[in-house]
Amino acid sequence: MKEKRQKRHGQFLLLALLLCCVSVWQVLSILWPAAAPADSTVQDVTLPPEEPSPAAGEQLIALTFDDGPHSVYTPRLLDALQQRGVHATFFLIGEQVSDNAALVERMDLAGHQIGLHTFTHVELTELSNGQIAQEIASSRSVLRDLLGRDDFWLRPPYGITNSRVLKQVDTPFIIWSVDPEDWRDRNADRVTAQVLAEAQDGDIILMHDIFPESVEAAVRIVDELQGRGFRFVTVEELFAQKGVTPQNGTRYSDAR
Repeated sequence: MKEKRQKRHGQFLLLALLLCCVSVWQVLSILWPAAAPADSTVQDVTLPPEEPSPAAGEQLIALTFDDGPHSVYTPRLLDALQQRGVHATFFLIGEQVSDNAALVERMDLAGHQIGLHTFTHVELTELSNGQIAQEIASSRSVLRDLLGRDDFWLRPPYGITNSRVLKQVDTPFIIWSVDPEDWRDRNADRVTAQVLAEAQDGDIILMHDIFPESVEAAVRIVDELQGRGFRFVTVEELFAQKGVTPQNGTRYSDAR
């Protein structure tokens, strides 16, 4: 009888010990879920991948126009650029600004960059220092009076400079990396094909908004390159996006 009581007492102790262990495990499972045994209700948490930068892999290019503004063809070009959400850069001849003041204001309001192309479209290397200063000052003055600022970069006519000219003018000199010579034969098909064959990320394209064929070619170039993933920006925007800090008296042909 005594042995039976002892056996039963041992069974009670064992059962109590088991219940105690189960209770402790349940508490631990609540406090530290990782300690709980895996089952079908436990799911791994996967963090979403980081969103890629909107500009990652984007190709940027600057379309620039010289010798304007033209009272007929420049408005056509501005209409087409606006429809396509494109910003361009216009290097203006100073003596043509006053007669096209509303057009220049429209360029500015649309977000296009406006630059200097001297006052009378003269080769700067052929001028004295005083004449160079006068060409630049006159161009700046007419634009400053119209637009209320004086932050205009220079494209020298024909892209011709020398060390003397570079030291004389306190602005960056913007040249180009793609020149289809649209003035030579005024052939929209040839100009379009040449630019499309040469265009690369960071390029600056030279064209003229004073010929109808050039305007036609420019629109076709925009449509094709946008389809290839290019984004058209002003020269200033191109430099900012590419990390180029322009310096006065320095020539820039691209942003690569």
